Amino acid sequence: MSTAHVLGGVTVPLVTTLDDSGRPDAVAARPLLEALARARVHGLMLLGSNGEGALLPADSTAEFVAAVVEQWHALRPGGHVIVNVSAPGTVDMLRRAEFALRGRPDALVVTPPSYFTFRRDEVEAHIRAIERFEHPYAVYNVPKYATALTPETLGALLDSPWLVGMKDSSGDADAFAAFLAVVADRDDVAITQGSERDLLSALRAGASGIVPGVANIAPGAAVRLYELWSTDAAAAEAAQVVLAGLTRVHTIRPGVPAVKGILHDRGLIATPLPAPPLAALNRTELDALRATLDPDEAELIGTRRA
Repeated sequence: MSTAHVLGGVTVPLVTTLDDSGRPDAVAARPLLEALARARVHGLMLLGSNGEGALLPADSTAEFVAAVVEQWHALRPGGHVIVNVSAPGTVDMLRRAEFALRGRPDALVVTPPSYFTFRRDEVEAHIRAIERFEHPYAVYNVPKYATALTPETLGALLDSPWLVGMKDSSGDADAFAAFLAVVADRDDVAITQGSERDLLSALRAGASGIVPGVANIAPGAAVRLYELWSTDAAAAEAAQVVLAGLTRVHTIRPGVPAVKGILHDRGLIATPLPAPPLAALNRTELDALRATLDPDEAELIGTRRA
């Protein structure tokens, strides 16, 4: 599948830059967006787990989405921006979608509902509710945070003219293979891989793209893996090792605070602030991250502060 597809190629699940008051700030994202464009990244995913979407009020994100969409399309003509609008319940999900659509993203992204235990028909109804907007959407399977999507539910959604595919971050190879089988006869519906340790194996199995969180800090390795996986096995495997290895930053501080701290330390975002109740890195954590990243300095974007 071509990188022209909204889920094709390398999609970076972008961090959400915040100003000193904690509001999303697209101007502060400009250096990072420029660096990602220079690395030839194909697309962005906004407000996912790396983008702290669940912690940010929907009405605070509309201007950020619109500004990032405009900037990215200017920096990467033909590039795509997808926006996660997931929420535990359907009403909140639809409200988030309304705000996101003001920014004219290329597609929306929605997980199954969360918090409670839901029947399959309830999961399908929640996802299908987004179709009222008549806008392209993808399903996001992330069992760590939401009800697990099943191949049966994905298959039931294939009659939708608005479904463009799904992102799988389950880390379950058998489930991933089952999702690929469901869409095997649909060249318009893409399956992407979000698990950093499974990127190369997913592409070899038939994935249309990859969505690795560590591509925020090492986009070149992600692009290299995607571009070379079918033509240069050794280079692709080396890139996979780099990307999987970079997940070690989360052993020092899990998730967004580590990524934002690194990006701020390298001059790519104005503040390292995560959304409350997450706290920014302390100096000890930053020093530990610097030390653990030293072996991969050549792979990282930006330049570390003195």
